[in-house]
This record gives sequence, C-alpha cells and structure tokens, in this order.
Amino acid sequence: MKKIKLFGKAIPLWLILIMLGVGMVIAGTVVFQLQTQYTIQEPFVIQHNLPASIETYPGDTKTYTITVTNVADSIDYTATLVYTVTADPGVVYTITPDSGASQQVPSSGSVTFQVTVQIAKDSAPGTLTIDWQILRG
Repeated sequence: MKKIKLFGKAIPLWLILIMLGVGMVIAGTVVFQLQTQYTIQEPFVIQHNLPASIETYPGDTKTYTITVTNVADSIDYTATLVYTVTADPGVVYTITPDSGASQQVPSSGSVTFQVTVQIAKDSAPGTLTIDWQILRG
C-alpha cells in the first residue's frame, strides 16, 4: 500500500483520494447559495390630533381623530382603540367610543376613530389622564 508523507506523517494514498473526492462532490453539489435578511416593519402609520395636555372646564366637550393607515400591500389588519383612564375623585367624564372599539383596516387603506371626551357640568375640578393605544390584530 502506497503512502504519501504529509506534514511529516505517512498517510495512505487511498485516504487522500477519498478526501479529495468527498471535497469535490461537496463543492460540486452547491449550485446556488444566497442569504436573505428580512426587516419586519410596522404596517400601521398613526396620525392624530390628541393633545399632550389641555385645560378645560366642566360641561366642555372635545372631539379628536385618530387615523390609522395600513401601508401593507396585501394584508388587512384590525385596529383596536384601547385606553385607560385615571381621574381625581369627583371628576366626572364620558369618553366615546368605548375602549376596545375595533375597525378593519384594508391593505393600503385607512380608518379613523373619532374620539369624544366630555366633562360633565357637575364635575369637580381635578385631573383626568387618558393613556391611548392602538393595537394591531
């Protein structure tokens, strides 16, 4: 059996030929290789006229709009308006629509939530804080 010296060691010729053959088969079977990176983007673009803070009086009503645009080309989503309220004792208010209101947003389309905050005439002075969220489903 013929041996070849490689790095000071005697290696059988048949082993070298098998290693070369395996290497050629592996190298010869790959005909295409590509790596694709996906960046997942939020499909909703939100526009609104909600103030960060406002001063108002008992009996006052404020109306705002929240517009949700779906920029995805071919997927419909559901937009859900959710809010939580913190109010000082004696502050009386009504908010419409109710938290949890949903609308279907078609692909490349928009929907608008019209939000009304009404402070009752008999409301005590104080602070009303509303945390707004739009959920995508």
